[in-house]
Amino acid sequence: MKHLSSSQYFRVSITDRCNLACPFCHKEAQASDNSSHSSELTPDNFIWICKTALKAGFRKFKLTGGEPTLRKDLPRIVAGLRDTDIEDLSMITNGTNLSQLATILYDAGLRRVNVTLNTLDPERYRREFGGSKQLLKAAINGIDTALDAGFRNMKINYVISRGNGTKKEWDERKSDFQQVLEFCSSRDLIMVLLPVLPFGTFQHEKVLRLEDLYKLLQEMKIIHEVPVVDGEGILKRLITVATGARIILRKDELADRLPFWHCDTCDKKVICREGIFPIRLSSRGEINFCLAGGMPAVAMADVISRRDETSALQIFSSIQSEMRG
Repeated sequence: MKHLSSSQYFRVSITDRCNLACPFCHKEAQASDNSSHSSELTPDNFIWICKTALKAGFRKFKLTGGEPTLRKDLPRIVAGLRDTDIEDLSMITNGTNLSQLATILYDAGLRRVNVTLNTLDPERYRREFGGSKQLLKAAINGIDTALDAGFRNMKINYVISRGNGTKKEWDERKSDFQQVLEFCSSRDLIMVLLPVLPFGTFQHEKVLRLEDLYKLLQEMKIIHEVPVVDGEGILKRLITVATGARIILRKDELADRLPFWHCDTCDKKVICREGIFPIRLSSRGEINFCLAGGMPAVAMADVISRRDETSALQIFSSIQSEMRG
């Protein structure tokens, strides 16, 4: 497999809006106000800037949000991106609208979807993630619909935290995790197990390190483990536990991957744990580098609206020159 550097991975947030309120959501470095979307880029603008990013050397494109399925023109965006030479296109979603959209998106050319599902408990889904029993049922139905529509290699993202730090809370979190893991196993889906990032609500919480999550899986009796190096060169473990469930867990702590030369002297690098994925396009046309806010965003909305390819390529070149590669 040919590995991509972080300067070849382009995350595209097509909306700030979301129908859930997950406490760990970092909103891809977007504004916190979900009430208005009048300034979001049009489908043609997204397609144009992604095509330009492709010319600049980006190879992997992921649609994110907010919740991308809230955009009614999402199929048009997907189809437009597929009409370019972009080969690696995927999307992250909470799954609540997949029942209506999975077949449409598949027909538009989308082939890979990651669904975030952090509980099967309706009460916790409501209390912690701002959902409802109906939305949770919709997410489960959406996953099944996506499988029926032809999506393969679909993964379930599960973000775990320590909660309030008590043993009782941690035991409840582990039980919740095991229920979702059983759900994944019953559908032959792989879970991507992720530690919560230390932002917002979790900034004062004791950090769950990858070794803590590995110990959690050891408690479930690991029967098989294969090292995997993904497309960005990140080392992971593909683990099978005694129940037959499969989990992907990073081995590399991303905090050690400081992507910009600027990171060496940044006073916020101590809280940066996602440095390998620095290039994000906001729904309003800004390039964001750092979830921790260590580097200022670059406004590109005007460049995009004028279809100024020369300036866009210069901006991308300037970004890439600041990266370690």
